[in-house]
Amino acid sequence: MKGQAFLQLSCTITIALATAGLAHAKERPHVRLSEVLVEDGNSRNEYVELINLDDEPADIGSWQLRRYTTRQSTNPDSKTFSKDACLPGHGHYLWANSEGKYAELADETTKSFSLAKDNGLALYTSSKDDADLIDSLSWGKGYPFDEDAAHFEDNPEDGEAFVYDLDDKKLKKSTDLSPTKKEGACQKESEPEEEPSQPVEGVFSLRNPAPSQQRE
Repeated sequence: MKGQAFLQLSCTITIALATAGLAHAKERPHVRLSEVLVEDGNSRNEYVELINLDDEPADIGSWQLRRYTTRQSTNPDSKTFSKDACLPGHGHYLWANSEGKYAELADETTKSFSLAKDNGLALYTSSKDDADLIDSLSWGKGYPFDEDAAHFEDNPEDGEAFVYDLDDKKLKKSTDLSPTKKEGACQKESEPEEEPSQPVEGVFSLRNPAPSQQRE
C-alpha cells in the first residue's frame, strides 16, 4: 500500500508541475524586422524598425538587436531595448542613431550601435546566450544565418532600405523610406492570476493524502 501511495503521490506532483508549466506558457509575439536603413549617404542616418503583426500588444522589454560582421560570429555589437519597451498591436517600434536625422522619430536611440556594409542583423528575446531568435537579415558578405533567413547578395545602395512587404511576407529593397514616428504608450498584457490548484478526485497529493496516511 505504501508503494502504491508513493507512486500516486509522484504522479500527482508530475501532473501538477506540467499543468503549471502549460498555464504559464505564452505564445511568442509575431514580431518582424519591418524596415532597416544602413545609411543614406550619411552613416549616422540609420535605423531599425520593428512591426507587431498580432492584434495584441507585444512585450519586447530587454529584447536585443545584434549586429554581426563578416569576421565575427561571437560577441556582436548589440542594442538592448529598455525594460518597458512595448509594441502596440499592428504597431511599430523604431531604433535610430542618436546623431542622425531620424532620432526625433525614434522610440529609442543610441550612437554605440551602428550598421554597415556586409553585416548581419538579428533580433533576440534577450541578451542571454540561450535567447530565442525572432528574426534576422544579412546583406553582402554579412554573417550568414540559417537557410530560411533573409539574405541579400548585394549591399544596399545609399538611401535604399530593407522593407517588409506585408503582402508577400518578406523583406525587399526599397527607396521608399517611411520610418514610423513613435506611437505613444503601449499597454502590456497583465499576467493572469494563478488559480489555486484543486485536488482531483481519486488522486492523492501532499494536501490530500491517501486514506491510509490520514491521521484518525
